[in-house]
Amino acid sequence: MKLRILITVLIVMLAGTAGLRAVSDTTETLPVFAIHALPTKPVCNDTSIDAGTTATLRVLAPVNASFRWYDSETGGTLLNTGNVFTTPALNAETTYYVESEDNTTKCRSARIAVKVSIGAPGGLKVVLINSSESICSGSSVQIGLKSAMTDGTAPYKYSWQPATDLSSSTDSVVTASPDETTKYTLTVTDANDTKGSANVNVIVYPQPDPQIAGNKNIQVGTSVTYSVITPAGTNNKWSVENGTELGSSSGDTYQVRWDNLGTGKIIVEQTLASFDCKASDTIIVTISQDVPQLVVNAGIDKGVCRGGSVQIGDVNAASGGTPPYTYQWNPSNGLSDHKIPNPIAQPNQTTTYRLSVTDSQNSTVEDDVTVTIYPFPGKPEIVSPDAKFENNSFYICNSASITLMSKDVYDGYLWLKDGNKTGVTSRQLETIETGVYTLIVNTQYGCADTSQVNVAKYTPQITLKFDDVKENPANHKGKTHKIHLKKVSYSDELLGACKPDSLYMTVLIHKSIFFPKGRQFKDSANWIIIIVADRIDLSNEDLLDIEGSIILGDTNFSEIIIRDISWGRYGKLGIKTFPVKSKFELTGLSETGGLRLLKFSKPFSLMQIKPNPASDEIEMVINCTENNKVEVNIYNTLGQIVQSAKIELLTGINTKKIELPKEIPSGIYRISVGNMNGFDTKSIIIGK
Repeated sequence: MKLRILITVLIVMLAGTAGLRAVSDTTETLPVFAIHALPTKPVCNDTSIDAGTTATLRVLAPVNASFRWYDSETGGTLLNTGNVFTTPALNAETTYYVESEDNTTKCRSARIAVKVSIGAPGGLKVVLINSSESICSGSSVQIGLKSAMTDGTAPYKYSWQPATDLSSSTDSVVTASPDETTKYTLTVTDANDTKGSANVNVIVYPQPDPQIAGNKNIQVGTSVTYSVITPAGTNNKWSVENGTELGSSSGDTYQVRWDNLGTGKIIVEQTLASFDCKASDTIIVTISQDVPQLVVNAGIDKGVCRGGSVQIGDVNAASGGTPPYTYQWNPSNGLSDHKIPNPIAQPNQTTTYRLSVTDSQNSTVEDDVTVTIYPFPGKPEIVSPDAKFENNSFYICNSASITLMSKDVYDGYLWLKDGNKTGVTSRQLETIETGVYTLIVNTQYGCADTSQVNVAKYTPQITLKFDDVKENPANHKGKTHKIHLKKVSYSDELLGACKPDSLYMTVLIHKSIFFPKGRQFKDSANWIIIIVADRIDLSNEDLLDIEGSIILGDTNFSEIIIRDISWGRYGKLGIKTFPVKSKFELTGLSETGGLRLLKFSKPFSLMQIKPNPASDEIEMVINCTENNKVEVNIYNTLGQIVQSAKIELLTGINTKKIELPKEIPSGIYRISVGNMNGFDTKSIIIGK
């Protein structure tokens, strides 16, 4: 601050104390200039109703405001005014928008969305301590479950969104300390993966910010009126030290007479009437025998981002001398008013402003303040090493994560998801959730720029089909045949981002046509159900093969049916699959000559295995309708063959013993007896 006293003119017309008092014994009131902030956004909870009924939506905060309801976020149709809105009967989910208007300043807030869902939410019942809490700015409140969960099955997991300004994001009860009104959602998941959720609004009331305006350098015996801006809904309580109170101590102004030399204090405490938020301001007053020297204070130098504005000067920019004061700022460019002590400055370049103050005796003093213009960091570019970028969206596979990051380095970062804080303030963010992500970057001076991207899931598709088969069994005596699974069509991302490495499915073929080799299977009526769990490479033409024997059964045609398809570990890749049926046809068969068709689908039956459980050997009882040679296979739970043997059967009841391998582990196994004409299976427990 550079102080320049240009002219000091003091004309004393009368000598003595009485003369001095005669000059200054007046009541002075300095002008107060108000800058109105936008009102607080409304607070209103989402709700759920039955189809065909109405919903009653109620605004919880702020006070001293009016409310308008619309059908869109901007513009749109005005539907209702007031803090309560009853919707028409609804049959589909509907979103309404509400804004608040300050009753005093008539300034309007941005609109918030209020969603009305159809059908009561399912899942767990989550009951919170309260659905709405109120705090003063800078304070905290406890939110969470009213009591321990009783619905669902323990243990429970808890997750809060957003997780910012909370003591924990995974406890059932947490401490919230938000800077602004925030809606928190608690999601509870039980042991069966059943979920439930509930919302709580934490309403943050601003602390008052009183600033006393009035002369701080006073001649003894002077009466001075001090003032303060009093927002609507705020109460004042004034007090004085070493002075005499004149009149009311609860208004916008406060009159004091200073009869004692030395220093005094003026104190005002402001209280927000709707919620007991308090703050105070104090000024020190110097009381002198003579008229004090005129002093000016243009305030500290300020910085502002390009295009922004900042208040300069001070409500008490002048003191001493003989009020009233006149003010003059130069240059006047970019100032809201060049004749007040604390204008709003919005220069387009770094500017030094000079404040000149003149009192009633034509004494003039000056002081300078510089407003520095800081550049914006520039719109950040959001990149990702993991995902494809198209139409301002990054695409990821189902269950996959994505890393978003700023391409360039900045002084500060803040990530939002769908407009809510994520709590991430670093250069990169990792997520598995879809939505709109906003990156706010700032410089060391607080100048910020933003970018937005959408994160979406791929919806890859593929069509699968086995090759059609048309074969003469006579060409395959003693040999096996392979059927080949191929991709008919597919999305490009299946060979890129969403490339699966494994495939799980079941394949159905008529049991009188084909018998699989080395595959786990189940017997169901006329079908062999082959269980496939294979590692695959989608870049190959053939995804997998099923090897087996062609059987001379009681039909010469079967469809090859694919079902129960899933991709990747746990089947969470979300690939939409279209299976196409194939044909398996046998030729060269005749009822009267050549290769005969069997008239029964199951020429033998595995009636019993004993003992069960077994340890060293087993005895099988098999009923056979004709002489047969069969293969006996013992399968573990992974579908692997741990022992194999060939035996001959005669028509009728057969008893056959098989010695078990000494090194076979204890467990559950499946015994399969079969040949080209059919098979039968039973389970057995082996204990060593």
